Parts: sequence; structure tokens; C-alpha cells
Amino acid sequence: MKNMTQDIFSLYAISPVDGRYFQKTKELGMYFSESALIYYRFIVELKYLMYLGENGIISITEDEQKLLQEILHEHKHEKQILLRVGLAVKDLEKTTNHDVKAVEYYLNQILDRKALGHLKRFVHIGLTSEDVTSNAHALSDAMFLNDVAIPIMKKLYGILDSGAKKYAAVPMMSMTHGQPATPTTCGKEVRIYAKQIADILTALRNVSAYGKCNGSSGNRNAHQTAFPHVNWQKFSTKFIEEFLPKGLILKRSYVRVKANSLTNQIEPHLGRVEMFQIFSRLMSIVRNISWDCWHYVSRFILTQAVVATETGSSTMPHKVNPINFENAIGNARLAQFTLQGLSSELPVSTMQRDLVDSTMQRAVGPAFGHVLIALKSLMTGLEKVYPNENQMLKELNDNPALLAEAIQTILRRTGEIEKPYEALRDFTRRESGSITHESLKTFIEELPISKETKEELLCLKVSDYVGDAEYHARFH
Repeated sequence: MKNMTQDIFSLYAISPVDGRYFQKTKELGMYFSESALIYYRFIVELKYLMYLGENGIISITEDEQKLLQEILHEHKHEKQILLRVGLAVKDLEKTTNHDVKAVEYYLNQILDRKALGHLKRFVHIGLTSEDVTSNAHALSDAMFLNDVAIPIMKKLYGILDSGAKKYAAVPMMSMTHGQPATPTTCGKEVRIYAKQIADILTALRNVSAYGKCNGSSGNRNAHQTAFPHVNWQKFSTKFIEEFLPKGLILKRSYVRVKANSLTNQIEPHLGRVEMFQIFSRLMSIVRNISWDCWHYVSRFILTQAVVATETGSSTMPHKVNPINFENAIGNARLAQFTLQGLSSELPVSTMQRDLVDSTMQRAVGPAFGHVLIALKSLMTGLEKVYPNENQMLKELNDNPALLAEAIQTILRRTGEIEKPYEALRDFTRRESGSITHESLKTFIEELPISKETKEELLCLKVSDYVGDAEYHARFH
């Protein structure tokens, strides 16, 4: 029954992220759904109240702190709890018509049930909605990166790293400008992709998720007026960076939550923008890998594993299409459309604030949905293909002209003829792309060079002309 309900929901969903691709994106609901945002806001409000008491700014007894800890324990980051909190807050929002105020009122109800109603006047004290929401976003971003994005990228890197080592010595023909070019190895080309993913991982590990806690204009006006004796700068920093993430973001995590103390009413989203731009670069890499694999499949130098029950074409029975790579390309591009738009628009806020950013940030979840689909589709595609070494060798043997570079370079070294580059250029163009091993051998034998140099040139093999590609594949 549960699966049937989900199937009906997916069939009726407007977005393919929640519809057709739900099984690939369902974990994102814990970080970017409406219920997740409500949950994180609730955690910020609750922990802010607790921290006020811990610092003696308001009077909370030890027993009352235990009750607040009990509330926190009852609101773990679990799906059913997110849904329960979300439904309760949405019901309150029907009256408030304000999403953050509804969260405040929900916490007030919880306090009443715990006989802590006298603390309600301190809930949300001194805060503006953006103090709550910016920290909620910071928590969701950091947890998404730590729990989902970085682990899946490490898995992708592992697939590529393994392939680079496994096929390090397998020679293949390069294609530059769509034409045959100097040979490389399959493993070295895969190593390039692996290195790019590793660089993105490093960049993401250096990202910080920023929140603010400085009031309606960023000056802590209300805080300073009501509690002038408190060092609010120190309080806010320690609250955001230490107390708030505690229990949610583990010490071993990659991405940290940080305080931005110089803002107007909104946190300017530059940390989020940096993250979006890194993911946009990642999507360019995903597209590049996918397109390359697509072309390698079309050249038959990559073979796709066949699943007996799957259909490639509704009318052509022989087809086995590279659908996973095509799916990755499409979703990567969709992700980029949104991520690039958010990167451009979020830092813009009229004077001290407008609400445009609030609306736009609700598109973060769908953007990361497409990111996740693209990554998973790419990995599925990579796991279905393997090098067709015979076809790779055939391509090399069918293109002896690839040795022209090596020949002219050796002739430059020996200095036995003038203008060796021009000599090879004229020969290869004269043959109009129909150079054979025999015609190349004849060309070498007719050169006015020493016997030793001729022997060196005649010993050249296209499949051996790979330079240090194997080294890069194994050790770079």
C-alpha cells in the first residue's frame, strides 16, 4: 500500500524530480523539502532559546534545560518527525500567513505541553525571520553536503580511479577537432576525469555554510537595547558555529556552519552562491564525461553491457542506446540553468532587504535534485561500459598517419633533412587521408637519411606511441 501511494504521488507530481525520478532523489526531502525547512527553523528557534538560558541571558533552571533537551531529543532529524512538525506548522500558518511566525507558535505549543509556558516570551526574542531562515539554510546545506553530495561524489571518484588504473596501459586513438590525433591510453583519459572530480571535492570541502543572528537591520538593535550587558557578537558566533550544529553536524564532517556578523537584514548568500557555482562546474564536468562516453560508444571503442529485458528502441530491435549518459547530460544542464540563475540573483537585495531571495531559494531543492540524478545516471552509465580493446587497436592500426608527429620530431632531432615538418605535411596531405602502413614505409625508405635513422622510424608502432600516458593514469 505504501509503495502504491508513492507511485500515485509520483504519477501526479508536476516536477520530474519528485515524479519520474523520485527513487533517485528521495533522500533530498530530508534537506530541501518544505517540511525540512520548517524542521530546521524549529531547531534554530529551540536551540536559540536553550542557548539564551545556558549563557544566563534569561533565567532557565537546570530542570527546565532538561525539559528543553527532551524536546530536542523528541525532534530528531527523521522523516516522520519532519512530516509531523511540518503538518503542525502548516496548520498554524493558515492563521498567521507567515511561515516563520508559525514555527514560533508551534514551539510555544510544545512549551505549554511541557509546562514551560513561562518561557514563551523569550522565543524568537530579538530575532528577525532571516536570522532563523539563514541558519536553517546553513544547517540544511552543510548536512546535505556532508551526508549526500560528498559521499556520492567520492563514489564517482572511486569508479573513475579504478577505471584509470585498470585501463592505464590500454592504447586508444585521440580525437581532436573530431579527427584522429596522437594516441593516448584509455586509463589516462579516465584519470583526467577523476582528477577533475577530486578538485571539485576539495573545493566543496572548503565551502562554509553561513548564517546570521544580528536582528532586523544587522545591528542587534533590539538585543543591545534589552540586554546591553551581553557581548552579542561573541554570543552569536558561538551559537551559530558551535551550539547550533552540535548533534546535527558531526565533528568529522567536511563542511562547517559559520557566522556572518556583517549584514543588513539578510545574510547575502555568497556562501551559497559559491557552493552553487562549484556544483555548476561539476555539472559541466558531468556533461563532458557523458558526451565523451557517448561518442566513444558511437565509435564502438566502448561497449555497453546489454540487459536482456530492456528495450533500446520501440521499433528498432537491435538498438542499445547510451541513455544513462544522455540522461546525465540533460539533468546536468537543467541543474546548471537553476544554479547559475540563483548565483546571479541571490546576492541582489533591495537596500536592506526584499523577499525575492526567499522565493528563489525554494528552487534549491529541485536544482540539487537534477544534480543528484545527473551524478547517479553518470555512475550507472560508467558501470555499464567497458573498453573494446580490439576496436581501439583497430582504430590505431587503421591510422598510421598518427606517426607523422613522431617521425618529423625524430628528423628534427637528427637534422638530416631540411624542413622535416613540411615534408611530413606534404606527404600526409598528398595521400588525402588514405595513408597505409605500406605507403608510410615507402616514404621513410625514400628519405635521404642514415640507415640507423630509417630503422628507428620503421620500428615505430602506433599502439606504442603513447608517451607517458600510462604513468599519468596510474600515479597522477
